[in-house]
Amino acid sequence: MSLDREQGGDSGFPPAAAARDFDLARSSGLPLAVDRSGRVDFLEGLPRVEPQPRTLDQMRSVLYNQTATGPTVLYYMYRGLGWPEDRERISGYDLRYDLTVLVPGLVGGEYVKTAGHYHPPVGQSDAGAARSGAERAPAGAERAPSGAGRAPAGAGRAPAGAGRAPAGAEVSGSGAGVTRCGDGDGGAEGLLTYPELYQVLSGRAHYLLQKPAAGGPAGAIEDAVIVEAGPGDALYVPPGYGHVTINPGPDPLVMVNVVYAGFTSVYGPYRERHGAVYYEIEENGQGYFVPNDHYPDPPEPRLGRPTDLGVLGLRAGEPLYAQLVARPRAFAFLSRPPGDGPIP
Repeated sequence: MSLDREQGGDSGFPPAAAARDFDLARSSGLPLAVDRSGRVDFLEGLPRVEPQPRTLDQMRSVLYNQTATGPTVLYYMYRGLGWPEDRERISGYDLRYDLTVLVPGLVGGEYVKTAGHYHPPVGQSDAGAARSGAERAPAGAERAPSGAGRAPAGAGRAPAGAGRAPAGAEVSGSGAGVTRCGDGDGGAEGLLTYPELYQVLSGRAHYLLQKPAAGGPAGAIEDAVIVEAGPGDALYVPPGYGHVTINPGPDPLVMVNVVYAGFTSVYGPYRERHGAVYYEIEENGQGYFVPNDHYPDPPEPRLGRPTDLGVLGLRAGEPLYAQLVARPRAFAFLSRPPGDGPIP
C-alpha cells in the first residue's frame, strides 16, 4: 500500500522548512523548535520539559529485526508541555498535552516507529492497568513553577502501494461506529477504552491502528488501518484500538497529543507479539507493509483518513494547544468517551 503524497495537510500549516531547525511556533501555538537530532528547543521563556527518550535497546522486542543496528534514540516524549497557567488549567480538566519527536531513519530496514500501545477501559485504576500489562508513564518533566518477531522476508508483502483509494473516493469502513474493545490482547470484551487525539506539527506520519477481535484466537485482530498524516492533520484514536506511529520521511516527525491524564498506557500486548500486526520496511527505496507472523491471520490493512476535527466539535487549521487552553471542556470526550465516534 503506497502512501506517498505531498507533505503537508489541508489545514494550511506549512511543510517542514529545509533548515537546520524546524520552527514549530505556528503549528503548535508555542515557541518551540526542533533540530534534526530530535531535540526540542523551548524558546521565549517557555518552561523546559525534559524528554523521556525511547532507545533502540528498549525497543528491540517490537522490532522487525531485533538484532538490528540503528539510531541510539528512536524517539523523544515530552509530557505536559505548556505555559504554567495553561498547564494548571488543562490539568484541572484531567487532561494532558504532550509532544513526541521521532527521528528519521531505518532500523534493520524498518522505519523508525513508536513502541505501540493500547488504552485501558474507562474507569480502570492504575493498579488494574498494571495487572493488564500497562506501563506507567514516567513523571517526566518537573512541573513548572506555579502554576526478533521478524516476519519471513517477503512473506505476504504488499508493496505499500497496492489498493490505494483514489483521491476523494470513499474509503471502506470509514465513518462513525461503535468502538468497544474486543476480548483479544488489547483489553476486556465489551469495555469502552479511552481514546486519544493527535496532530502532526512537522514531518510525515503513518499511523497504524489495530482493533482486537471480539472472539477468536488470542491475538486476533479484526481491523488494521493505516492513516497517512502531514502537518496540521489530526487523528482521533477511537476506543478499542491500539496504535503505532511510524516515521517514513527524511525529517523528524513531530506530533502532539491530548489525552486523559488519569490512565496508564498498555504496552504489554505489543511486546508479547513483537510489535504491531504489520511492520513497515523499506527495500530499494520502496516502502512495504509486512505482516507480523506472531498474529493469527492478520487482516488486510485498509487505508484510512485523518480525522475531521469538526466532527469532534473542534476547529481544523488551528493548533490543538490553543483550542485546549481556550475550551478545555470541548475535549471532554477524551475523559468521558461516547460509545461511538469517528473511525479512520
